[in-house]
Amino acid sequence: MILDLTVIIPYYNESETIIKTLNQISIQTFKPKNVILVNSSSTDNTSNIIDEWINGNNDELIKYINLYKETKLPSSSKNVGLDNTNTEYIAFMDCELEFGKCWIENQYNRLIKYQKDIVFGSVQLSGMNIIDKCAVAHTYGYYSIKECIPGSILKKSLFHKIGKFKEHRSGYDVLWRNKLKKVNNNFHTPYEPIVHYMNINYSDSYTHLFRKTFMYTYTSEEAFMNSKNSLLLLLFLIIIVMLFFSPLFSIFTTSAYFTFRSFILPVIKSHIIKSEMAKVDFLYNLIITAIIIDMGKALGTIRNLLNIYGK
Repeated sequence: MILDLTVIIPYYNESETIIKTLNQISIQTFKPKNVILVNSSSTDNTSNIIDEWINGNNDELIKYINLYKETKLPSSSKNVGLDNTNTEYIAFMDCELEFGKCWIENQYNRLIKYQKDIVFGSVQLSGMNIIDKCAVAHTYGYYSIKECIPGSILKKSLFHKIGKFKEHRSGYDVLWRNKLKKVNNNFHTPYEPIVHYMNINYSDSYTHLFRKTFMYTYTSEEAFMNSKNSLLLLLFLIIIVMLFFSPLFSIFTTSAYFTFRSFILPVIKSHIIKSEMAKVDFLYNLIITAIIIDMGKALGTIRNLLNIYGK
């Protein structure tokens, strides 16, 4: 069955995964009319790989389009894809994600069955190594299922009501989903995961974890102010000030916070984590990753404040 649907896939330096993504699209049980791949200013040969794959497959059912409009952000690339569609339905997918051959069929059937304007995607994160697992536990929750834009299918007319994605590097997806839910409650989120990560889920090293947290916080704060990050920064400032007036209170507060932050909060967020919590190296890395994530958030928030008030 061919649907009046366009799949939009932004990409940036995905030479190692793009073939698998294209192959997963090509075997869908319900075929999209179009697949638009938008180059987010890649510096590798992903675009050439896509062109070669399209020329070599000669798919008569699906029209594949490889676009380059000098976009540098995933949000901008998604918007470019939207500007080049004329189908009734839109679907979003990202590279480095695994999804079943019935992805489009199942999501489309949910859209029709529940009479919704959008069926969101959902992702289940686990982790490839111990740092990745701890980072996932602190952020999304270990083996928890979270709503996301990749894997979503919706009516294109929804963008006429809500508007397109705000052009920021990160946070744009949360901002758009929140905006939609304020004005339109006709949505559905599946209880089972629609997509999984092929490789690293969040971060595979301490250095990358800090850089990612810092940049995500800084760029997402440009899209919308996160009160949790502001409160975290305030807590750190109080602890530092109290070191001069009441060192014992400051040490107690710091210990209590990181006990909650490192061990209790991941258990609350995560679906399955008890077996990992029995491992000493996992507990140690929970502490280290918690410190790195919170430092990245605090410094990212500071940079954003300097950017706002320094103008």
